[in-house]
Amino acid sequence: MLCLFSVVVFAQTGQEIKPTDLPKTSTDYITKNFPGSTIGKVAKVDDPKKEITYVAIFMGADKMRYVLCFDNKGKFVKKGDVEIFRQYKITPAQRTTGGQSNPPKK
Repeated sequence: MLCLFSVVVFAQTGQEIKPTDLPKTSTDYITKNFPGSTIGKVAKVDDPKKEITYVAIFMGADKMRYVLCFDNKGKFVKKGDVEIFRQYKITPAQRTTGGQSNPPKK
């Protein structure tokens, strides 16, 4: 008897983007619910379930680090933790200096 099984694996990847590229709906949510916060890192992710599109890490006025997930329209989805950056294999954004691109350091 021959049995065949197939497994479909969806890649979860992401790319760091500038905080200014986060949708206004998301930044408004952070400003309203976490006044005095400073957005540190933002990533756009490729979520196979299409539930999460943006991940933002920021420092609240209380000096606590927060990680929030937003959908493709910038609507809040859930709180996360820093592990989500590893889960989505988020790569750092390319930095430019003087017209030259600096690849992320390893």
